[in-house]
Amino acid sequence: MIAKSIDLSEIHSNEIGACLLEILSRIYSSPLGSALFNTLLLFYEVPRDASSFILNIPFSASTLKVINGGEEGFSKNGFTLRVVLIQRQFPGLRKVNMGFIAHEIARALASDQSGVKQIVDVLSDEEATKFRKMDPRLRTSWLVKKWGFQDEVDAFQKEVEHPGEKK
Repeated sequence: MIAKSIDLSEIHSNEIGACLLEILSRIYSSPLGSALFNTLLLFYEVPRDASSFILNIPFSASTLKVINGGEEGFSKNGFTLRVVLIQRQFPGLRKVNMGFIAHEIARALASDQSGVKQIVDVLSDEEATKFRKMDPRLRTSWLVKKWGFQDEVDAFQKEVEHPGEKK
């Protein structure tokens, strides 16, 4: 899954690429990682000085086979393609970049019914009930904590609120 996500994504900087590899590795190896088996996460890093951009997503026959359930791990009940646009970078601030990307992945899953269902399907009954009752903002925070990105998201939020301030 990580290789498919990276191969099909459009990443322009090594800094964002390295962050993305670590984030995906940590998410997929977490207890909630199996929730993403029905999702293909794609990332598009918008070039810094771009006044506009075009998102092209090429799908090969092998990718379509994965989406259609031809490989283990994907459900025949459906598949979701989620594209995360990275429109802002924080040069030299790895922890902040990771917090930004992890937050956006969590927000993508927590803000729509398909993502909520994917998460609820891998939770215990008690956790699923609590998760369903949360609003999208609380779900996002909950996912960030479960995936172990709280420090990175805190660094991201601090940078947004107080840019350039010494850490």
